[in-house]
Amino acid sequence: MSRTTVPLNIPAGVVKSAGKLEARSRYIDADKMRFRDGQAEKIGGWAKLTTTALTGIARAAKVWNNGTGTAITAIGTNSRLYTLDTANALVDITPHEKVWRLNPTFTTTNGSPTVTVAHPGHGLLVGQVVIFSKTSATVGGLTMDGARTIVAVVDADSYTFTHGSNATSTVSSPEAETTATAKTALTNTFTTANGTPTVTVAHTAHGKVVGQRVTFSDSSGAVGGLAMDGTWTIATVVNANSYTFTHTSNATSTAGPSATTNALYEIAAGEVDPTGGFGFGIGDYGEEDYGTPRSATSLVFQPHYWTLTNFGRFLMAVPYGGKLYLWDPIESPVVRAQAVGGAPGQNRGLFVTPERFIVSWGASETVTGTLDPMVVRWCSQADYTDWEPTEFNTANSRKLTEGKQIMAGGPIGEGQAMLWTDTAAYTMRYTGSQYVFETRLASTVAGCAGPTAWCEAHGRAFWYGSGRFYSYGSGIDMIAGQEAVLPWLQGIVRDTYLTKTVCFFNQAHNEIWWLFVTDDDTEPGVYVAHNLTDSSWVSGTLERTAAYTTATGGNVQPHLIGADGYIYTHEHGVDADGIAMACHIETGPFQLEEGEGLVSIQGYIPDFSTRTGAVTITLKARDRAAGDVIDTDILTIDDDEDDTVLDARIRGRVMSFRVEQSVLNGTFGIGAPAAQIATGGRKR
Repeated sequence: MSRTTVPLNIPAGVVKSAGKLEARSRYIDADKMRFRDGQAEKIGGWAKLTTTALTGIARAAKVWNNGTGTAITAIGTNSRLYTLDTANALVDITPHEKVWRLNPTFTTTNGSPTVTVAHPGHGLLVGQVVIFSKTSATVGGLTMDGARTIVAVVDADSYTFTHGSNATSTVSSPEAETTATAKTALTNTFTTANGTPTVTVAHTAHGKVVGQRVTFSDSSGAVGGLAMDGTWTIATVVNANSYTFTHTSNATSTAGPSATTNALYEIAAGEVDPTGGFGFGIGDYGEEDYGTPRSATSLVFQPHYWTLTNFGRFLMAVPYGGKLYLWDPIESPVVRAQAVGGAPGQNRGLFVTPERFIVSWGASETVTGTLDPMVVRWCSQADYTDWEPTEFNTANSRKLTEGKQIMAGGPIGEGQAMLWTDTAAYTMRYTGSQYVFETRLASTVAGCAGPTAWCEAHGRAFWYGSGRFYSYGSGIDMIAGQEAVLPWLQGIVRDTYLTKTVCFFNQAHNEIWWLFVTDDDTEPGVYVAHNLTDSSWVSGTLERTAAYTTATGGNVQPHLIGADGYIYTHEHGVDADGIAMACHIETGPFQLEEGEGLVSIQGYIPDFSTRTGAVTITLKARDRAAGDVIDTDILTIDDDEDDTVLDARIRGRVMSFRVEQSVLNGTFGIGAPAAQIATGGRKR
């Protein structure tokens, strides 16, 4: 019986979608592994960046420079908008409903106290009080900051108030930026019940939802022994004209309705998960009983997400179907994000081009109009308040034609951006002509799954949609090698949850990662990663709902946000936030010798390129590649044990191996493993 050393030459990448015969001499399964220079190794670990959990599920995150060298981070969840302070503590900057950033704003007439306010789509009434603050300049000799009562509504875009002094000059539409806050004055507001913390609020036609927060201020007095000023969360909606919140104390008497107050509401939280439409118009005519919900639907309402970008130092933020909000990171004390006056009133998402155009996609045509899921609008260059096209500006709009709704968009380089619908991909090139941008259809079969299902790397776009992985540089290509994982992924991905797909560029390892919702899960928990250096693919499990890369000061660590609400710094150490991170990689079968003779596997040479901590290697023998396992040997290598050659004793015609580790501070990389075999066994 002769003894031979057989190299186990394994190409980079995991082939999840092949059968046992196709997967011969390949890796077929892995978790928490990657390939570097063609060799398998454990990925980096992670550690919590934040000590307090976000409220809601994170759907977007953005990091940028505030112009003074400081990195600023913003995170949007289905119910909040946050930033981080210098100690990485969460700061709530969720917008209020009726707070606007306006510019230009005021018009005065010499000798008159009447001030006209330009406020597109204001929706305010005579008698309402608007508080102006942080106005950047006096207008007509008048200081505008303060509480002002509307005396006349000129039209849908302007109103007037009477100043305490006469203007000393006539000034029309100066560049005077201001913040306008319109609180809602309520009377006979609060009702309490003795011994309970439940407070009922009377607010005619309030339009609010459970979970929405409201801040009461300047209340005229306590009711039922309870002080009402403060921020409260709506607990129940009683009817169209009242709701309840839970106070921190029990009322000492039954009282009300009484007291006046001013109410300021935060924007409402959105849905965590997609929901289906089962009502009128779903299904074929006469298909099911009239007046009853349909049993199935193809209409899916998307979960609540944010798109976040920066315009210079400013954060620009859009909640799904909501207004455009601006937040200034250098204002002190920290203020909430504010609606941008004049911007589209409803938007599905936005991005900023290198030429300083804010592009809104899935936008309404006006400040108060209805959202059109196929409309693209952009502001005049460098002016986020100027959205109506005129002969004097560069604002414009366009309607895409392929698909039902725009799903994503963003810049991929100087002068070029991309837009994706549910079925198609468009390029958007800056031309500087009278039309400003040229929008061209690039593909009718390469849509994007969702607003975070794409990323940019090396001046190229990478995305998942229409059941494939794509890239765009000078043209659209299907990413090479994806057949290694695609059929497997398509068999487990949850199609109605594809909007939640997360994509990010792991710059330190030149990898594109996607995270998907699969099977019966509701949040992304399975990843597929593509190595741009060697074109390999690998998969595994990781529950994360949003991602961003720091990319400041040379730090390119990805930061991912878990469904538990914590932000994690990834590629940090080798453990999972102080816990051993389990990982493994497994091969398909190797033909150990030509012909049909049985061989005895007497040794295994792991050839670890690096190793810290104990590792377990499982060898499996089969009679044939597609057959069942007939023999197994489990080899455990302790931390300080020599791993040059490991004794083994199994017998078969083909073998496979699995390397796994689950120890604190453990890691390993695989070089060029080999098997020592003895031939001369009987034939079958």
